[in-house]
Amino acid sequence: MVFSACSSPAAPTPPAIPVPTRVPFTPFGELSDTGQVTTLGYLLVSEQGVLLADSVSFVGSQPQALGAPAGMIWCGDPASLQLTGALSGSGPVRTGIVVARGMLSGPGSYGPSNLQRRELRDATLLVMVPEETSVIDLQENTSYFEGRVVRVNGGIVTRDQSAVLVDQLGAGGVPQPAARQIKLRWRADDTALLSRLHSAPNGNVRYGQVQIEGYWRNGVLVVLAVRPLSS
Repeated sequence: MVFSACSSPAAPTPPAIPVPTRVPFTPFGELSDTGQVTTLGYLLVSEQGVLLADSVSFVGSQPQALGAPAGMIWCGDPASLQLTGALSGSGPVRTGIVVARGMLSGPGSYGPSNLQRRELRDATLLVMVPEETSVIDLQENTSYFEGRVVRVNGGIVTRDQSAVLVDQLGAGGVPQPAARQIKLRWRADDTALLSRLHSAPNGNVRYGQVQIEGYWRNGVLVVLAVRPLSS
């Protein structure tokens, strides 16, 4: 007598979640006025056109590029956008962190109000998915994260133009004794964000729980966007 064993077919292996890869780029602040470039920034797409900025505020009714309009880069009309990947948002402004390649022209007057000093022509744009990480992970794996786009939660402590992100924030904005911290390079002109942070008793320090998107460079987190996690 022959016995045959019955078994259920093996469950299919779920597809691996793609890990964000590192793409070489020239930081926004180091770009020349002309020539072929590859850079990284926050893209804002609206009916008025396409802008590339070095940082964006998400506190308010819709995303806003930070800084002077002259420092932003005009990327043309939305209808001619050469975009790989999906942007976020369904309202009047869609956004995303992108690696942008194209021919940079300037100085000049670009955009619908002639406020942008530079234009990126024939731009190809690759949406970057931030890699979720932590303050400790950034500290302990600094070479791995070099040049990578990341998303990290923590407590921000800022005074004047300087800021740090800590993994354990105590009362009054004072880091816990065993807290880890990393330096931030950020724009301190996001007044809407600052108004959402707590103020220390001396009034010179603001702090609060936030989520930061940016990229890791030379042991510093270069901030592209900060979202408050508490009022």
